[in-house]
Amino acid sequence: MEKTNVSQPSEQYASFGLGRRNVFMWLASLFMLLSGALRIVYYSSPVEDAEGVWDEENDRLKALNEAAREISERTRRAGEEYERLTAESQKLLSIKQELGSRLKLLTEMQRDYEGYNLSVKQVLMEAERRGGAGVHGVVASILHAPQRLERALDMVLGGTLQNVVVDRDEDAKAMIEYLKRNRYGRATFLPISSIRGRTLDMGERRLLSMPGCVGLASEMVTYDPIYRGIVENLLGRTVIAEDLNSGIAIQRAGRYQFRLVTLDGDVMHSGGSMTGGSVQSRMTSLLSREREITESTENMKKLTEKLAQAQNQLKKGEEERAALKKERAQLFDDVHQQEIAVTRAEDHLARAREELNGHTGRAARVNEARAQLAEQKAEILSQLDALGQRRETTEDEGEALRKKAQALQTSLFAVSYTHLTLPTT
Repeated sequence: MEKTNVSQPSEQYASFGLGRRNVFMWLASLFMLLSGALRIVYYSSPVEDAEGVWDEENDRLKALNEAAREISERTRRAGEEYERLTAESQKLLSIKQELGSRLKLLTEMQRDYEGYNLSVKQVLMEAERRGGAGVHGVVASILHAPQRLERALDMVLGGTLQNVVVDRDEDAKAMIEYLKRNRYGRATFLPISSIRGRTLDMGERRLLSMPGCVGLASEMVTYDPIYRGIVENLLGRTVIAEDLNSGIAIQRAGRYQFRLVTLDGDVMHSGGSMTGGSVQSRMTSLLSREREITESTENMKKLTEKLAQAQNQLKKGEEERAALKKERAQLFDDVHQQEIAVTRAEDHLARAREELNGHTGRAARVNEARAQLAEQKAEILSQLDALGQRRETTEDEGEALRKKAQALQTSLFAVSYTHLTLPTT
């Protein structure tokens, strides 16, 4: 066989076909390796983007959940306030209805003169028909006393509370004739023009400072100044004491010259006689009826205003609660939509990571194969170097080594190309 002369390694490589083609193949492989590295970077970027999107969506979900918790708490508090206002309104309405029923009863009793003697009732009704006829009303209607003194005054005045107050003697005369003509009975009249008041003198007034003395009856009630003579005539010499023990001491000091009544209604008359004992409970007295009507009317007005305010607050509370419920429902819907967005971002991130992991794994396998081929190539090149040291070699051996080196170079190029063209899906 013909021998090949290989004096220099480059000449030998050329003889085996490993010259320019070999350099081109190695440069192409290097380019493909760099492209593969860039491909890994390319796959890494979507993962980072997906992670950023997931972080943003998750942060927004947390913010929405916090807002939903706050609106739920506000809705709960608004509900509690609404229930409180509802209970308050119902309570006020119940009190108003009860008070209204009581006021209606008292007003009807006053209108119908219930509790008055027949003669007094007829006089008052006739005065209404005549447009007043100089009649002002009964004593009970011109006095206004504190509730604490009502029993004492009721007991000390007794039937006097139904005495009819008129302007003049002539007015009293006209009503007396009316009673006679119709046989309605008898009544007592107090003409303002002729009644004169009587009060304690200076010496007797000093007794008002004694222990247990409440005060002078005429000075503890309120009335129109026009009735001063009548009030002082009836109560100007009536002292009010806390109890009988105090009353006895006061009367003894005053030598029984005036009348005294206790808060319980026991009466010590001038001259020394005493009236007392148990008192039958009545639904209402003439004095308390007047006071209760006045107080109930004022309380009804206050209750009506307070109820209107409570109902207005209740309406506002209902509107606020409805608005909060609407806002809460919208937030809950936003939270649900955001949860979907977070799930979508999680899925996208998982797919990006899966693609990156798959590509990284394939790249690792390609690199491993390329390393193995490089080792084989290095071994062949080593054999070629050894062959070049020999002056003589067979053509068959040279051809075999040349084909093997080219095959390895092609395989190395193919592996690099595979790394470059990894799937992007």
